[in-house]
Amino acid sequence: MAFKGGNQQKYTSTIKLKTLARPGVKDIGKIFENQRDEKLVFLAEEGNLESLLNLCQHEHPTIRSLAEDSLKCLKKIDNEVVMSDQGFKPLAEMLRFKNHQAQRDALWTLATLAGNSESNHEGIIKDIGFPMIISRSKAQQLDIQRHAVNLIANLCLNEENHDMIINEGGLEQLKALSKSGDIKIKRAICNAFANLATDDENVQHVISDGGLQTIIEFAESNDEELVCGAVHTLANLANAEDLKQLIVKEGGLNVLIKLLKSLNVMILKGATTAVCHLTTTDENLPKMVEAGVLDPLVFLGRKSKNTEVQFRVAMAFNNLCSNEKLHGQIKTAGAVPALKQLARSREEDIKREALEALTDLGENAAKKKPKKGLGGSVVDEDDGEETVSREVQERELREAKERELREKTARDALEAENRERAEREALQARERDVAREREAALAREREAALEKEARAALEREAREAKQKLEQERQAREALERERDREREREREKEREREQRERERERERDLEREKKNQPQVIERVVEKIVKVVELVEVEKTVTIERDVDEDDDEEDDQITDEDKREKAKIALVMVDLWEPKEDQVVERSLNKLLQLSQKERNRKWIRIAGAIPILIGFLKQASSDKLTNIQMIALTIIGTLSRNVVNRDEIRKNDGLPIFSRLLALKDTKHLVENLKAVKELAKNPMNAAALRDLKLIESLVPMIQKDNETIQMPVLDTLFIISQNQPLSQAGVREAKGIQPLINLLFHPSAEIRKRSVRTLGSVSANNRKIQNLVRKSKGVVKVVQMLNDENEEVRKYAAVGVGALCENDPDNQLAVRKAGGIPGLVNLLSSPNDSVKEQAAAAIRSLTKGNAKIQSDLREGSCIPLLVASLNSSNEAVRVHATGALMEISRDNARNCEAIVSAGAAKPLVNCMKSDHKVLQYLAQGAVWALARKSASRQKIFREAGALEELKNLLKSDNEQVRKGAEWAIEVLQ
Repeated sequence: MAFKGGNQQKYTSTIKLKTLARPGVKDIGKIFENQRDEKLVFLAEEGNLESLLNLCQHEHPTIRSLAEDSLKCLKKIDNEVVMSDQGFKPLAEMLRFKNHQAQRDALWTLATLAGNSESNHEGIIKDIGFPMIISRSKAQQLDIQRHAVNLIANLCLNEENHDMIINEGGLEQLKALSKSGDIKIKRAICNAFANLATDDENVQHVISDGGLQTIIEFAESNDEELVCGAVHTLANLANAEDLKQLIVKEGGLNVLIKLLKSLNVMILKGATTAVCHLTTTDENLPKMVEAGVLDPLVFLGRKSKNTEVQFRVAMAFNNLCSNEKLHGQIKTAGAVPALKQLARSREEDIKREALEALTDLGENAAKKKPKKGLGGSVVDEDDGEETVSREVQERELREAKERELREKTARDALEAENRERAEREALQARERDVAREREAALAREREAALEKEARAALEREAREAKQKLEQERQAREALERERDREREREREKEREREQRERERERERDLEREKKNQPQVIERVVEKIVKVVELVEVEKTVTIERDVDEDDDEEDDQITDEDKREKAKIALVMVDLWEPKEDQVVERSLNKLLQLSQKERNRKWIRIAGAIPILIGFLKQASSDKLTNIQMIALTIIGTLSRNVVNRDEIRKNDGLPIFSRLLALKDTKHLVENLKAVKELAKNPMNAAALRDLKLIESLVPMIQKDNETIQMPVLDTLFIISQNQPLSQAGVREAKGIQPLINLLFHPSAEIRKRSVRTLGSVSANNRKIQNLVRKSKGVVKVVQMLNDENEEVRKYAAVGVGALCENDPDNQLAVRKAGGIPGLVNLLSSPNDSVKEQAAAAIRSLTKGNAKIQSDLREGSCIPLLVASLNSSNEAVRVHATGALMEISRDNARNCEAIVSAGAAKPLVNCMKSDHKVLQYLAQGAVWALARKSASRQKIFREAGALEELKNLLKSDNEQVRKGAEWAIEVLQ
């Protein structure tokens, strides 16, 4: 890493110091020329730069003049006191003089500036030089040494300085000084270690050469401030997978358990965070229980009132409970009452973790999530010993305790009031629910009555049609009998005539027979023609009956076409209502299958009562092979289940257990038809729960591994549907050992299988920390990231969906995606001409960036921000929603990203987004404006000029409560 103006070689030489010359006339004259601005004095005091003001009162004119030059360079940017580039050179000059006060106060001024704002770091490195800072840390004077070490520690706040500090001897010097007996130096060194350890690439440098042992020794100190820094450093280190066991091995666990009993809240936060991280490794769990971690955790779970401590304790218990062998010891330690108390917390995260732990212990049926540690870095505090006395600290401590007591009293009163309000609201809600249930029951009764009337009308029409057909058949039979009698009479007359003719001459008889032969042929031909005409009439009727026109409408208006279709359905149902021969039933079912292809007919088929009959055909079905009738019935139900109401009807008629049983079919064609029906039925939440209870997931998971795409595709689709936002289904897939097969299918040669597998893996992993953790450890995250560059566009789109699901609220997976190179892949998808691809890429970037400062900084470089800003003008509303959400997360608490986004022209498009009728887009646009405009007068002005205030005031009248709140917050920032 390059640093502006920084020396890239490790410093090994010494710095020559100059002796202050005796002041001359010119030096003294400068004192009278310098007119100090009182505003600058106030600015220095605001920035805690008393040391710089002391230099302005130095006995030597040269030092005073240099200090005045630095003072003139102070300015305030975004509520931070910073120094312009020319202000550091006078301070650098002071460090080269052999004057104790000049060096000491100049170093403390630099340390304070470095702690105030990271924007000062570049000037310090450029004009002071890191070799000079290192040399002052080796000074013989203890106070100079202290201030130099504090300066190095504050430079560690900026990740861009880490390589320089490590490679140019800074870390080595800190480790050497860690053996010092001065407690203030140790505090600063500990803060530096903590800041360096926030970057995973630096961890090994920090712990090597005795660094880990030093940090553990710091944690055993009697100084609470040093212990606080050390325990937070251990918490950062414990987040690294390869250090969890090493910390336990080196004795860090015993120290952390001891610190769990501390009365200092900051120490407790660090200790519980570190213990929580250590519990994410299975190998550590028995050792931690044996070391005695349970008793202090139980005590904190029952007594601590701090929500952060409670959350970490609940998460640690959740992770410990994942080991069934430890359940007896955990219960014996009294964890169950503590967890039940935590489960009553108002904080959803605490309640969720406690309920999951209780579920593992067999005390509760709550959902489980994956174990993981806590991300984030330690916030370091500046050394304030130079300006704050011990008496002031004690007074502040007493005032804080009194204030805490008053706040507790107020909280108790507020909680009592909130409980009363909640009880009233709950009572009102129950009354509303009862009223809604009563209305729903009446509506169901009305609907049942209407369906009964419609079914009766259909039955009546069917009976009338049957009677009409019977009458026509009887008429045709009567006509045929009359024709037969007529022909019989003709034959009788012919026989009589022939008899008379035989009595005459034999020759004439022969001639007559020859003469009458053409008449016989004509009669036979006439008969054949009549039969053909009758067949043609029947054929015409059949053709008219089988005609089916496209019609996708689903309303209550009955058209002439509907009447014809209902008549056809009624004719088919006549043969299905009464037992018939198999050939007749099969022919009727084929006609019904043809009629069901028309969406509008599926409702009439249900009303006609076909579903119970079809399910009846399947009740006796064998799992070896279906008959033709059962196969057609299964196909019809699969088609009918595309209708939302039909899915309920199938469940009410006990159809689900049949489909669950038929998953054992051995015939591929029959199995695929059954899987298609199950997929459609699973789209109903109640059906999904019932199928899950029937062990559907356990039956489907083995089918994933069958090398048959025809089966794999509906199986993957069903698992995707049943797992969406369903933690119980997600847990079912994990318990059925379905995660690894899904990861294996990511490598499948078929694009259809790859697309479905990554989509299903995302559905199963979404917001489920345990599964997200399992996918990462199985190298699944790396493969999903690689799929962002797949040759198939649909695969790339669903790979973005998978990345977003795996990163949702999981800092470890966010860093894993970053390490695997996922950021460039997602940014490339933002430039896709396909809006659906662009939408999923923006959604994934939002999940990836949420709460992660490192990824925020990465996205500032390159084309990500310009592409997202351009997407705000998309004609596709979904693209605008996710692009706005991504920009909101990228800008959150990051001044540089805010500047980059506003400079890219985001203000006017965001105001236009607030004009949309889409409530989610309005709310996200308000959030983005709030994040971009806060703490910056210049950006606030840009948004006001873009018309944001006027549009926000309009949104105060929105009928959506969240939109109104968002408008209030954004207006508060802009005004």
